[in-house]
Amino acid sequence: MIIDPELNAVQPFLLACVTAYCLGMMSLSISYMIPTYLMLALVVAYTRLAQKNALVTPAPLRFDPPLLVRIVAAGIFILFSIYVFVRFLA
Repeated sequence: MIIDPELNAVQPFLLACVTAYCLGMMSLSISYMIPTYLMLALVVAYTRLAQKNALVTPAPLRFDPPLLVRIVAAGIFILFSIYVFVRFLA
Protein backbone atom coordinates (compact mmCIF):
# COMPACT_ATOMS: atom_id res chain seq x y z
CA MET A 1 0.00 0.00 0.00
CA ILE A 2 1.28 3.44 -0.92
CA ILE A 3 1.34 6.09 1.81
CA ASP A 4 1.20 9.20 -0.37
CA PRO A 5 -2.42 9.95 -1.41
CA GLU A 6 -1.27 11.84 -4.52
CA LEU A 7 0.51 8.75 -5.83
CA ASN A 8 -2.62 6.69 -5.21
CA ALA A 9 -4.67 9.24 -7.15
CA VAL A 10 -2.26 9.25 -10.11
CA GLN A 11 -2.07 5.48 -10.56
CA PRO A 12 -5.32 4.89 -12.52
CA PHE A 13 -4.65 7.86 -14.78
CA LEU A 14 -1.14 6.65 -15.57
CA LEU A 15 -2.47 3.18 -16.37
CA ALA A 16 -5.13 4.69 -18.64
CA CYS A 17 -2.54 6.85 -20.44
CA VAL A 18 -0.18 3.95 -21.08
CA THR A 19 -3.02 1.66 -22.20
CA ALA A 20 -4.46 4.26 -24.56
CA TYR A 21 -1.03 5.03 -25.98
CA CYS A 22 -0.32 1.33 -26.62
CA LEU A 23 -3.68 0.86 -28.32
CA GLY A 24 -3.06 3.96 -30.42
CA MET A 25 0.32 2.65 -31.49
CA MET A 26 -1.22 -0.65 -32.57
CA SER A 27 -3.94 1.02 -34.58
CA LEU A 28 -2.02 3.89 -36.18
CA SER A 29 1.28 2.09 -36.83
CA ILE A 30 3.44 4.95 -35.61
CA SER A 31 5.75 3.08 -33.28
CA TYR A 32 8.89 5.21 -33.57
CA MET A 33 8.05 8.43 -31.83
CA ILE A 34 9.62 10.35 -28.96
CA PRO A 35 6.50 10.11 -26.73
CA THR A 36 7.11 6.35 -26.56
CA TYR A 37 10.13 6.97 -24.38
CA LEU A 38 8.20 9.54 -22.38
CA MET A 39 5.49 6.99 -21.53
CA LEU A 40 8.08 4.43 -20.48
CA ALA A 41 9.88 7.04 -18.38
CA LEU A 42 6.63 8.03 -16.66
CA VAL A 43 5.99 4.43 -15.67
CA VAL A 44 9.53 3.96 -14.34
CA ALA A 45 9.44 7.24 -12.41
CA TYR A 46 6.06 6.36 -10.87
CA THR A 47 7.30 2.90 -9.91
CA ARG A 48 10.37 4.30 -8.18
CA LEU A 49 8.34 6.92 -6.31
CA ALA A 50 5.77 4.33 -5.26
CA GLN A 51 8.47 1.98 -3.95
CA LYS A 52 9.92 4.74 -1.79
CA ASN A 53 6.48 5.64 -0.38
CA ALA A 54 5.22 2.10 0.23
CA LEU A 55 4.58 0.61 3.66
CA VAL A 56 6.12 -2.70 2.66
CA THR A 57 8.73 -3.07 -0.05
CA PRO A 58 7.64 -5.47 -2.79
CA ALA A 59 9.43 -8.75 -3.28
CA PRO A 60 12.13 -8.68 -5.95
CA LEU A 61 11.11 -9.94 -9.36
CA ARG A 62 12.32 -13.41 -10.19
CA PHE A 63 12.80 -14.81 -13.67
CA ASP A 64 11.83 -18.45 -13.20
CA PRO A 65 10.17 -21.12 -15.38
CA PRO A 66 6.55 -20.30 -14.37
CA LEU A 67 7.11 -16.66 -15.36
CA LEU A 68 8.62 -17.76 -18.67
CA VAL A 69 5.57 -19.96 -19.34
CA ARG A 70 3.24 -17.02 -18.60
CA ILE A 71 5.21 -14.71 -20.90
CA VAL A 72 5.11 -17.25 -23.74
CA ALA A 73 1.39 -17.87 -23.19
CA ALA A 74 0.66 -14.13 -23.23
CA GLY A 75 2.68 -13.74 -26.45
CA ILE A 76 0.82 -16.57 -28.16
CA PHE A 77 -2.52 -15.14 -27.02
CA ILE A 78 -1.64 -11.68 -28.36
CA LEU A 79 -0.48 -13.10 -31.71
CA PHE A 80 -3.66 -15.16 -31.99
CA SER A 81 -5.80 -12.12 -31.12
CA ILE A 82 -4.06 -10.01 -33.77
CA TYR A 83 -4.50 -12.83 -36.30
CA VAL A 84 -8.23 -13.09 -35.57
CA PHE A 85 -8.61 -9.31 -35.76
CA VAL A 86 -6.84 -9.06 -39.11
CA ARG A 87 -8.50 -12.16 -40.55
CA PHE A 88 -12.10 -11.28 -39.69
CA LEU A 89 -12.36 -7.56 -39.02
CA ALA A 90 -9.84 -5.89 -41.30
